[in-house]
Amino acid sequence: MNQKLLLTLLIFICGCKPSLESITKEEVYKVAFNNPEEVEQIRTAIYDSIAVWKKEKVERYNMAPYVKMKIDTLICFNKKRDKFITCKLNSIKSTHSLDDISYFYGVKINRQWYFFGGPTFSIARKDKRKPPSFELLSREAYREVFQYYLKRSETGEIEIDETFFEDLTSGAWYRGNGKPEPYNKETWDKRYLEIVSENRSKIDTNDYSKMR
Repeated sequence: MNQKLLLTLLIFICGCKPSLESITKEEVYKVAFNNPEEVEQIRTAIYDSIAVWKKEKVERYNMAPYVKMKIDTLICFNKKRDKFITCKLNSIKSTHSLDDISYFYGVKINRQWYFFGGPTFSIARKDKRKPPSFELLSREAYREVFQYYLKRSETGEIEIDETFFEDLTSGAWYRGNGKPEPYNKETWDKRYLEIVSENRSKIDTNDYSKMR
């Protein structure tokens, strides 16, 4: 009986399809940087906008001098390349127990990029007297956010997981006020512009209309 049971198990194990290989960090970076010129344009535009927001003391960007900020290297685009998600890394250069990582979004509407911030999550320090490096925060951002950017299809091919961008079309952005919830691209584009206006980022006068 034991031999028969062992044989049955071996047949079952050999007959099963192997589990899909996990996505590596190198594969994520390869897809995210498939157009390095565009990525660099986006990063420059983000920093230009943040510089304006800081100068105008826009809420959330009016940071104390001891808070150092950096946009993560990874910028993850959807398949249409009209939305992206990245992270803003905040390292607090003082005695502190927590540091912040914030989602940072971009949406292209009529060939123009609009930027706005998303939710923030905190990273606990092992030593509250020692501020984390941006490299450490970037590793945390990958672990918490970017590792979910890609998926592997049933045939083993790597592809962008569009569910990664569901936060940009979720009810979290919707406020009732008697208005219907956005349900298509046009109404969502309108909602994104409302968010930009609400965040007072209309003071950003940089012209990104030539960006593709």
